[in-house]
Amino acid sequence: MANHPLPPGTDWYFEFTVTLSGDTGKLEVGISGGFMPRFQLPGHYIQLWGYEGSTGQCWGQKAIVHSYPPFLTGDVVGCGFRFKDRRLYFTQNGEKQRECYTLFFSPRTCPGSLQYLRSRFL
Repeated sequence: MANHPLPPGTDWYFEFTVTLSGDTGKLEVGISGGFMPRFQLPGHYIQLWGYEGSTGQCWGQKAIVHSYPPFLTGDVVGCGFRFKDRRLYFTQNGEKQRECYTLFFSPRTCPGSLQYLRSRFL
């Protein structure tokens, strides 16, 4: 999980390459609007939103919102936010998935992910 918030009032996007999805493929990417317990996955707690790699489920505040294709070793996965309309979205291998959520943007929003990955912020 990141230790610095994303810049408020701007669009942002980050992506990563999955270098090892592990035995179970339990990998998630998402954002937190504040406190994120270390034992919780993005989307499985209040003020958390995430995309689960093993199932393709898109979670928001403890509920499944959409289903996308699962992602595994070698995939490039991204997460972005459009400030103008407060829309959170995910990408997989360069393809934008159906937009996930409309959020109330919090200046404390931080990217979060679990397992093995290499990331870059754009």
